[in-house]
Amino acid sequence: FIYDGQWRDGIRTLAQATNLSPEQASAKTILLAKTDIIRDQPKAAVARLAGVHEISSLSPFYQVQYHETLASAYETVGNPAESVVERIKLERLIPD
Repeated sequence: FIYDGQWRDGIRTLAQATNLSPEQASAKTILLAKTDIIRDQPKAAVARLAGVHEISSLSPFYQVQYHETLASAYETVGNPAESVVERIKLERLIPD
């Protein structure tokens, strides 16, 4: 839903997801942070993503989503240095 522009439906669906494995909980958090960005709440996205641990254990897709979302949030809140750090991490994950 979130990637199709239906973030409200995505939030409702994610709210119903309970009893998740650590990886699933991290994926849920990343998706909710994406909705924070969509709703122009980058500080909320940064705070939410701070709760994601062991990023390297996530699937490559969610690692990319994590770093991309965090880079965007940092850029929006006026922290270009941290945004660049996240984009460098992102570059390492995306094959040429």
